[in-house]
Amino acid sequence: MTGEKTLVLVGAGPRMGLSIATVFGAKGFRVALISRSRRKLDGMVARLRELDIEAGAFPADVTDAPALTAAFTEIKERYGRADVMIYNPAPDFREGLVPVVGALDVTVENTAPWLDIRINGMITAVRQVLPDMREAGSGTILIVAGGSAIDPAPGLGNAGLASGAQRHWAVNLHKALDGSGVHVAFTGISGIIGTGGPRSAPEEIAPFFWDVYAGGTGAEHVYHIPASPETAAFLAAMRAEADRAAAARGTAA
Repeated sequence: MTGEKTLVLVGAGPRMGLSIATVFGAKGFRVALISRSRRKLDGMVARLRELDIEAGAFPADVTDAPALTAAFTEIKERYGRADVMIYNPAPDFREGLVPVVGALDVTVENTAPWLDIRINGMITAVRQVLPDMREAGSGTILIVAGGSAIDPAPGLGNAGLASGAQRHWAVNLHKALDGSGVHVAFTGISGIIGTGGPRSAPEEIAPFFWDVYAGGTGAEHVYHIPASPETAAFLAAMRAEADRAAAARGTAA
């Protein structure tokens, strides 16, 4: 299936990212995937091609502005301008590589990685696609973050701070671009993806992004995953795994 429109998915992972790519690809979009891992990207591209969806892998770290810019340049050279850009880099808390602290423990140092991923990378990505969208008078940019952007959670002090800033700029862009034909929206996912609880599977969530794109209106949209016993168990396991990873790093140092 060779699409006439292009989706650029920034922060494409094998769960949520692949599910979103599959939904858009099934609707006739070609898909450009940006993520750090070439191996994971190649696996996703292979899966999408099995589904007769045109897809390409463009490795880049969102915290590396020159590399991210180069990826967008390559995408434009191959596919033309982006019709839809979804910004969704999501660090895995369980890896313990990006610190998550409560509201009382926020510092400049433990917030900086979140700002690099969620804010600086977002600004770089948006600035690669927005000029062409404005010139064409059409296009969609969806900024994805968790529910703490809307309803602050004390346990997500630094992560929520960055997510809240994402929401602020997305809504502000929506207002600034009113009447331009370009739709920018904040798309929040309130809850934990992939816990096994109701409405939490990536393939259940992915159509939400298509609906926001197809609707073409509204500054913010939120997908709600209901709390469940599976969610509580998942969060406990995630915290334990993050603590083990942090302790292992301290021992290695």
